Amino acid sequence: MEAVLEAQRLAGKWLVFPKRAIATSGESNYVAPDKIHAALLALAKAAELNSGNGLGMTWEAYMGRAGFDFSPNCSETTLAMFPRHYSVQHEKSRYVIKAHVKFGTGTGSDSARIYLAMPASKGMPVVIGHIGSHLPISERSH
Repeated sequence: MEAVLEAQRLAGKWLVFPKRAIATSGESNYVAPDKIHAALLALAKAAELNSGNGLGMTWEAYMGRAGFDFSPNCSETTLAMFPRHYSVQHEKSRYVIKAHVKFGTGTGSDSARIYLAMPASKGMPVVIGHIGSHLPISERSH
């Protein structure tokens, strides 16, 4: 959780952390919080760059160049099966957190996910919804 709170401080307006994101980060047993911290700062930088002339590439390519495995989506079947898991409330808005940064294979302490909602438009922040264990997917639910 310390790594997440420090990233929150450094990211300024480019990352939003609803209560769920902070809570799940504290429950995570992931063994490399420095990687979570670095990925959050890369997401903040991407949001900041996107607010101007854009990234000049996809978010997937940008995060890949920064050294992270990023997926902008998850399956529609998964979203339909587990809508509560893949949404987060922040202030008066609800966000779908289908984009994610992947660490490891999905299970165990060598694995974690950062689930997020991409900015709705230029100049908007990334909304971080869940940090920690892999959320359930249509192929397997935990």
